Amino acid sequence: MDTHPSEPLPEPRASGREHSKAPAGQRPNPRDSRSPLRDRGLVGFDGRRRVLLGIAAFVFLGILLALTTAVPAVRRAEPNPPSGTPELAASPADFSTERAMTHLERIARAPTPIGSPESAVLRELLADELGDLGLEVEIQDAIAARSFGSDTAAGRVHNIVATLPGEQTTGRVILSAHYDTTFGSPGAADDKAAVAAIVETARVLSAGEPLRNDVVFLLTDGEEPGLLGAEAFVRQYTNVLPGGASGGSATGPGGGSRSVGGVVLNWEATGNSGPVVLFETSDGNAHLIEQFARSVPHPVGEAAMAELYRTTDQNTDLTAFREAGLQGLNFAFIDGGAYYHSQQDTPENFDAASMDHLGRTMFSLTQALGQRDLAELTAAGDVVYFSAFGTMFSYPSWLIRPLAIFAVLAVAALAVVAQRRGTITFPRAGLGLAAALIPIVLAPVAAFFLWELVQLARPGYEGMRDPYRPEFYRWALIVLTAGIVVGWYALLRRRIGPAAMAVGVLGWPALLGLAEAWFAPALSYSDSLPAACAALGGLAALVIPDRLAAWRVVPLTLGIAPGALLIVPAGLMTLAALGLPLGAVAAYQFAVAGLLVLPLLELLVPREHEVDPAAAGAAGSAAELAAAGPGAAERAGRRLGGPANPARVGRVHWRLGGVALVLGLVAGLVGAGLAFDSFDADHPRPAHLMYVSLPQAGAAHWVSSEIGPGSWVAGHARHRTPEHGIGIPLPYRTEPRWSGAAPEIGAAAPVLDVRGIRPAGEDTIVELHITSLRNADVLTLHADAPVEYAAVSIDGRDAIATEPTPSDDRSRWPYELRFYDPPTTGVRLTLRFSDSEPAQFALSDYTLRLKDVPGFRARMPHIGRSTLHSSDLVVVGGVHEASAEG
Repeated sequence: MDTHPSEPLPEPRASGREHSKAPAGQRPNPRDSRSPLRDRGLVGFDGRRRVLLGIAAFVFLGILLALTTAVPAVRRAEPNPPSGTPELAASPADFSTERAMTHLERIARAPTPIGSPESAVLRELLADELGDLGLEVEIQDAIAARSFGSDTAAGRVHNIVATLPGEQTTGRVILSAHYDTTFGSPGAADDKAAVAAIVETARVLSAGEPLRNDVVFLLTDGEEPGLLGAEAFVRQYTNVLPGGASGGSATGPGGGSRSVGGVVLNWEATGNSGPVVLFETSDGNAHLIEQFARSVPHPVGEAAMAELYRTTDQNTDLTAFREAGLQGLNFAFIDGGAYYHSQQDTPENFDAASMDHLGRTMFSLTQALGQRDLAELTAAGDVVYFSAFGTMFSYPSWLIRPLAIFAVLAVAALAVVAQRRGTITFPRAGLGLAAALIPIVLAPVAAFFLWELVQLARPGYEGMRDPYRPEFYRWALIVLTAGIVVGWYALLRRRIGPAAMAVGVLGWPALLGLAEAWFAPALSYSDSLPAACAALGGLAALVIPDRLAAWRVVPLTLGIAPGALLIVPAGLMTLAALGLPLGAVAAYQFAVAGLLVLPLLELLVPREHEVDPAAAGAAGSAAELAAAGPGAAERAGRRLGGPANPARVGRVHWRLGGVALVLGLVAGLVGAGLAFDSFDADHPRPAHLMYVSLPQAGAAHWVSSEIGPGSWVAGHARHRTPEHGIGIPLPYRTEPRWSGAAPEIGAAAPVLDVRGIRPAGEDTIVELHITSLRNADVLTLHADAPVEYAAVSIDGRDAIATEPTPSDDRSRWPYELRFYDPPTTGVRLTLRFSDSEPAQFALSDYTLRLKDVPGFRARMPHIGRSTLHSSDLVVVGGVHEASAEG
């Protein structure tokens, strides 16, 4: 009906029925401020029950989120459960977490880096234990080399290969974990928890009914330096590879004929807690995912994580297996990143509940694959997969693009239907789409600066993967993101319209999903599915008649739920995997989730008149003001000098109060995090320091790569290093940001012998022999020209070749080769240079006895070793001319 300017607008009715209707046969005018749906969002429902419905919808979503994050969660337990703990004890025929944890305590008391005496002791212990189970055990002694970009890692490795023969094998199920650690970490989580679980799984399987297929328990050496053990395994044991040299069957480590084929289950860690997560698969994963979903209790995994992992430069042993043609799955703990490669990665700090989930996953999957025809695993394509409610969901990859297109069409259909019903206009929906960029961009930016502020308050966080106890900081990020989305909505909803914003924002996940379907296919579902489901929920809501408007909440909530269940847990997983330094990624995910719930958020917004007739009476009719858009009456009143609208003043107060509340909560949570996560003896601040000796120059230096060194580091290296460096390139391309004079230790520099330089067409081949005179742990060679081929050999063994990829690096030293556990007889190298002949080499070796260097000041209890590979090294070396006389 028309309303005269002198008549007040009718009050909304609590019954939920619409108080104004368009004439028969006429759609509501979307520019009419009294249009029943535009001012009240997609629900179009007034009354006290509106707020209750909104609260109920959010409670429902909260329950679903709690279930989907809690069901896959592992059973909580004390890190070191007492003997006979009911929930962790198991019968002799089942995987026992208690036994696995007891074993972990035995093997994770000290670092066991490649080539160390501690590694040899552990290797003998593990081989004896597997042999006592009746398995066929072999120690593979080999050299291996692998290039990563323009550099090369090489070394001597000793893999433990134990085989449980199958009755009628169709191939091999290979359980792989590495028993080596970084030089400074005991490696309880990375990767000795998996080693302990493999030993326990071997015990259970060897005592049970024979399996159909062979099971190989592979404990690799040299994973930390560069997948060296896995490289050596696939190079020597070609019989396990599809299409191997044996042409269908071959002799295995223990002798006898074995069928060609196999699948690798690789177990890793980037943290020390949380469930074990499937984060990578080989190509053609359909049957593997099907088996994983069917056989594992509470499977956890996301195809989106696997897609993102492929874009990084990270590698695990599965990389070498995949390149050799094996099918495989890659698992890891991802929470507790502060302990990754840390001296605090001990059994006491490892979550026994994580071992429980690891063990149940490993044993169930191995047992299932052990009975399966492994030749079938390559007979299918890929699937997209994700987990929720303790269940794995998947669909074939050929649906990725159709689903992405459908999501775009569904959002477009929602916009058309909403426009035809008078709920939105296309221009306003476009404004909603454009405006959504604000929280999508602002939330990650705010997360970045939040972490920068936290680091200003706690400089010791610099370089850490995550705080030791990050919970309060994570909640601060979530609250900050929620505050940005709610504040953005409160500022713009009356200008653009609640329904137009709710419809417009769906365009972003729909369009992103469409782009990802072509450029990052396995990532597409995380955007397309939420957009499609939310759009379908909106369409279903618009079909419901006005007299049943309250029921529109149901399809809207059900449509939003899939997106919330996909995006929010993914954001939490991102926070766990990447840590707060990269919290901007999770903030983006949380912001998108916040945009999806706008229709439900509208139900919680206090209802008020959009038009103040008293202030606008002289400016024209209500219909004219309505046609001018939301807030026109107030603007007209202000132009006439009328009094301020009390409702508008109230909104300003509410907004200011909301900003203060969010900032107060964020500040309080950050303050709680700083108080709760202080550095102490059990949670030390990482500090990077190394010693570098240059005998030829008669100089020695303390060196640190820290950006802002603490007082302990500054006590050794307090000066900014000159731009020309310290006279030698450092292992791992470490940047010597800070340095200080150090005493000479009288150590002999390694010897470089240029055995020959010869042309090979347009290339140059250089033969070198390098030797450590002090029996160092690692030899490091740098060349001042890029290398495109490198071969290494020791003690007369066949050379192992690898092909680095020369980069556009224009640095002084574009090539680095590290050889781990070099023999006293030295290492022979053959290098091929294509662009230019080298003029100089830099050769150094290093040991780990930093505490034995004169002038070294012991760390205080709250100061620990940095997790960087180059920390606490004693480096001795120099620069050599690239000439046969050198």
